[in-house]
Amino acid sequence: MEDKHLNTSILTKEILDNQKKARVNHMEYMEGMERIDHSIMDQVIAAREAFDYDKYTEADVCRAINRRNRTPEDFAALITKWRAYVGG
Repeated sequence: MEDKHLNTSILTKEILDNQKKARVNHMEYMEGMERIDHSIMDQVIAAREAFDYDKYTEADVCRAINRRNRTPEDFAALITKWRAYVGG
């Protein structure tokens, strides 16, 4: 797939070679990848259970939609809109 955002005509052979050397195969084992913080799943479940869908108003949703750089709170407001839309 061609990267349409990169003007390859400005890249020298040295730059291209360096890019190839820096590539990581994310499908291969990487040192330390077996060390996973198992508390993450507990944190996600606790956050989901504590989430209050009624906390956000229509104004919160509109503000989130119109914001250029959304915050986690904006995302939460948008989730409430989606949940109402799908009948959750």
